[in-house]
Amino acid sequence: MGLQVPCALPQLLKSFLLLTNPPQPRTPPIHSIIIPHRNRLKRLVFCIWSIERSARICGITNYEIIVSDQHSDMGIASISAALNYVVADASRIRVLRDTDPRPVAETPKGTIEVFSKPKALNRGIEASHGDVLSFLDVDAIVGPQWMEGGDHLSKGWWGDTTRLCYRVRYLDMDMGDWVPGVRTGKAVDELFERYGEYPRAHEGYASPEINATGCGDPDLTFGNSQFTIRRKTLGSLRCDERFKASGYEDLTFIADIWQRAGRDYKGIIRTKAEHAMFHIRNLREPDWYNAHLSDVNRKLYTEKLDRPCRELEDLNVL
Repeated sequence: MGLQVPCALPQLLKSFLLLTNPPQPRTPPIHSIIIPHRNRLKRLVFCIWSIERSARICGITNYEIIVSDQHSDMGIASISAALNYVVADASRIRVLRDTDPRPVAETPKGTIEVFSKPKALNRGIEASHGDVLSFLDVDAIVGPQWMEGGDHLSKGWWGDTTRLCYRVRYLDMDMGDWVPGVRTGKAVDELFERYGEYPRAHEGYASPEINATGCGDPDLTFGNSQFTIRRKTLGSLRCDERFKASGYEDLTFIADIWQRAGRDYKGIIRTKAEHAMFHIRNLREPDWYNAHLSDVNRKLYTEKLDRPCRELEDLNVL
């Protein structure tokens, strides 16, 4: 059974108007959740459904969800209608449509159009209002108490923490045909009850920041590309838009944050199922992933971090 989306014209128009021109919140949101997107509407619906469900369970209302869409084939009205179907308050969600030309990259087979996650993330950051920012992949399904993390970070529960990270476990099943609702909620609860049985994603991606230098602290916690950070900690730092398609752009973002913090870097990771998340295995569409571009990205990443220990010491990193 496919995803059921209301398609009556009045509802569609209402959804479009609410999500493209939402009413201004009475108070600025504390927590901004940024999700890059292109052509993964079914996964996006479930990601946002899981966020909304967690917010209800935790009793949290002061947040916003920003979908940074990059040239999806479906129109913004279709995206808006689908999202309005799974949220209680559409004013909390904004869909940003990239009006710039599609990003392109050179490969041995010629110029191709690509998905630029760094650009999508940066647009989301600039449009956000929260004091705390979370970055989620569209393939994420968050645990029932995941929303507590951003709330606790905003209240200073973990002191001078630089990045709040989350354990991620892989799901090989595609939930795209599941219809959000009570029955789905029970099925998701069962998945989280068996959370420890699923394969764990890399944390620190096998500690690449450490391995790249050969002289890092093995106790540093880097987690993965889905994390929460205070806006004042992130400052003016943005994701490096030289990285094209998928691969190493998130590692560089993590490493840049680490180097900015220097000796003061502190990462913590939430590992309990209810605080963590699942990640549906990636679909490697051509415009999301290209083996040649991934190798180019890897070289950019290693050139940036492959420095002698004494040079990093001069930067106050070690």
